[in-house]
Amino acid sequence: MSEQRPATPTIQPEAPPALEQDWRGKLDPTVLALASNPDSVTDPALKARALTEASRLSGGDRVILTDDSGQPRWGQELSRPGQVFAFRGGIRGRFDQAPDDWDEVKAQGLDRFPPNTLRGEMTHLIIETEDGQQLMIRRTNKDTNVADNQEFDIASTTKAGTDDERRPISSSMLKDVVAIVGEPLVLGIDPSTGKRVMTRGAITKVTAFDIKKDPVDPRHPRLASPENHRDAIDGFGEAMKAARAHKLGEMVAAQTVEIVPNNEVAAAQQEEAAPSPYERLTDEQLTLVRENIADSVIQGIRRYDHSEVARSGANLAAIQREFQARFPELQPKHARGEEDGHVTYITEPDSNVIHDMVQKLQSIDGGPAIAAAMYGGYDIPPKSQADQETRLQAIEVMTLLSGISKEARRITGSEFQRTENPYAANTNEQLVATVDRMKQTILSLRAKGRQTEADSYAQKLAQVGQVIKSRQQ
Repeated sequence: MSEQRPATPTIQPEAPPALEQDWRGKLDPTVLALASNPDSVTDPALKARALTEASRLSGGDRVILTDDSGQPRWGQELSRPGQVFAFRGGIRGRFDQAPDDWDEVKAQGLDRFPPNTLRGEMTHLIIETEDGQQLMIRRTNKDTNVADNQEFDIASTTKAGTDDERRPISSSMLKDVVAIVGEPLVLGIDPSTGKRVMTRGAITKVTAFDIKKDPVDPRHPRLASPENHRDAIDGFGEAMKAARAHKLGEMVAAQTVEIVPNNEVAAAQQEEAAPSPYERLTDEQLTLVRENIADSVIQGIRRYDHSEVARSGANLAAIQREFQARFPELQPKHARGEEDGHVTYITEPDSNVIHDMVQKLQSIDGGPAIAAAMYGGYDIPPKSQADQETRLQAIEVMTLLSGISKEARRITGSEFQRTENPYAANTNEQLVATVDRMKQTILSLRAKGRQTEADSYAQKLAQVGQVIKSRQQ
């Protein structure tokens, strides 16, 4: 188990399609600068022109969203590189000093602008970035015309599970903001830090909607077309839920101290004295953490990462012991570590958890085959070389892999796991060796003028590259 294993090999990414590469050249350079580096646009006239152009370009595809009450509503989706969403008039009021009184709005000649753009056409934005972050910006006082008086808050998956999960954000930080798909989101300057707030990853999708207006007529023909529907609202809720569970798992892991005792007696004393880091969690929180750690096992299998599977598998067994301590019907007949001849009793994995894990593995090309291979090659250290706790954890992880393999065979009805990519179940060591061998073979065939054979090997090399890149994600 202490064997050093090579890291997942790397491969050069393919160039993105030309359509995605040249969108910046087609976009107004000042609008692009205003979105990616607002401080670079210092000329007031140039900035005003860029904001007007951004407002003209602002908007996306009309889609149907379902709100928390189940009501379908119209919304906008921007997911193509170069699509623009202007915050001014989009979610924030168009004018900083527009009066609340509509008669005064008319007196100032502002009534020529649609009321929804005067106030801000949308009330909610959900923004997704290429690094997996999701954030929601929403306007909390929806009726005021005065942009400076509008109130907003922001929630983000990066802050989920913390005291700052949902926090107020000043209207001034959203003034003149332009979001472009393919660029990071850059907001205004945070008064508390004096620095601009921005996402690390580029925007991949913007979903905008008004939570109160724009219900979809039940008779509208688009309701019957699944391609018009989006689950952005529920999807954001699920992303926040998963992020909270992940954060909770990190907090628990931070409190867990790995104990490597010199002998079995010391290990027993340490285990008895140290409280379980999961004791303070509610049943619901414990279930979320278990789901999160089970996903870590799956990702470890996908990447053929023995150390991740061993770590997460041991944590999964520890959570199962906490469930056993809480529910009498789950308590085992034999104590963990008890021996009966050649049998050593351990914490058995929950069969429902294994079933759910196999269901998810089925969607990963080669996933079940990798799990079976990892089980077949798993080693239990002998008593002479490891303390009892280390051996028990190793047996528990091997039992988990065994259960996954058996459940996969039960579902598929076969000992053999077919893969779409013939290299999907190869070890990382095999992938490295295959890449080197194929590159040499291709060079040799091309030198001999055997181009057709070289092209065949190049296609196989591309398949290996697909596996490598999938394990890097």
